[in-house]
Amino acid sequence: MINRMMDYLKKYKLVASIIVGIGVLLIPICVFAEEIQVDPDAPFYYNPSNGYFGIDNASPFAKLTLRLVPTAKPKYSSMWDYGGNGAFLIDGSNSNLNEGVMALGTIFSGVTGIPTGIAFHRYGSTWGTDIRFYAHPDDTSTYDGFNEVMRMQGNGKVGIGNVNPQYTLDVSGDMKVSSGLNVNGNLGVGSTSPAAKLTVKLVSSGKPKYSSIADYGGNGTLLIDASGSNINEGVMALGTIFSGGTGIPTGIAFHRYGNTWGTDIRFYTHSDDAVTVASFNEVMRIKGNGKVGIGLTDPQYTLTVSGNVAARNFITSQAVWADYVFGKSYALMSLDKLESYIQEHKHLPDVPSETEVLKNGVNISDMQKTLLQKVEELTLYVIKQGKEINSLKKDNVELNKKNEKFESNIGALQQEINELKKK
Repeated sequence: MINRMMDYLKKYKLVASIIVGIGVLLIPICVFAEEIQVDPDAPFYYNPSNGYFGIDNASPFAKLTLRLVPTAKPKYSSMWDYGGNGAFLIDGSNSNLNEGVMALGTIFSGVTGIPTGIAFHRYGSTWGTDIRFYAHPDDTSTYDGFNEVMRMQGNGKVGIGNVNPQYTLDVSGDMKVSSGLNVNGNLGVGSTSPAAKLTVKLVSSGKPKYSSIADYGGNGTLLIDASGSNINEGVMALGTIFSGGTGIPTGIAFHRYGNTWGTDIRFYTHSDDAVTVASFNEVMRIKGNGKVGIGLTDPQYTLTVSGNVAARNFITSQAVWADYVFGKSYALMSLDKLESYIQEHKHLPDVPSETEVLKNGVNISDMQKTLLQKVEELTLYVIKQGKEINSLKKDNVELNKKNEKFESNIGALQQEINELKKK
């Protein structure tokens, strides 16, 4: 029977040898006391002491051991039950050599064809170093080299589109997520050191520009920051075009200067009848000191408006009002002194001059108080004059009565004179 198998193997060479080799695994040939070479041209070896079968390997160290390179540094592949727990392991090397590769797929050596598959790489006398995935463009029908599309390193880092990933997932190219993306740490887009949940690096050279989204203070407040601690300034804009190009720039820009919090908020619009960008049209600015400017960029007051203001109602809170004019201790200027003051200064006392108004403007609240003060003073002048007029009227009535009595007396005297003349 043995001689018949040897003749069969010599006739059909390698193909038949593989079939017989598998058959040898299934047929109990424990009668052999040592390794038996099946075919000297395509050597198959069987060790009855441990049941190991070797192809081109006289000392198999697993259930099936294949030596792929017969000379120089030998390459082995073995198939065995890892740990005796039923786990099937295909190993690309063993302790007898320093490196190995186990590949599953199509062509992985320098021949014509499309290389596609998975390669398990091992370096040194340790366990596998990385897993590499190879594919090929659909529109290519000729072999032009290996195209590694993904690599899983032994440190757990995965690279897609690159062979040396620096992060747990390192993608060189575009990425699309159709459903949710859960990130427990910080996520950087164009940034290798994200400072917040989402950090976007907008400029790759020169002074880098970052934008980040973070939970400010851990209280659920969403913070969109235009920069991080690595840069000195930044701008976060919400709206349409904020850089060179045609279009209408409209939106809100949050400006930050220096390693401090935001300096100001700027609002941009454009004329309704304009179709091209001539320049940015800033219509309002809120500065970091709380001052708001409408129509100007450097407000000096809490609200500064460069232009007209229309309102249905205007309410102001005034701490000092002019009712003190009606107090008994208030010294009302005499009309003579008032006249002299007006002739000298050309305006009422306590009222700013025209020169001051043109230079500094008018404080509406203070002016309202001053105008009320003048109205109340005028009221006092009118009351005083009213009293004087009433007094004059009373005196005039008395004078009229006296005049009537005098005229009556004169009439009586005239009558007496006339009678005396008749005598």
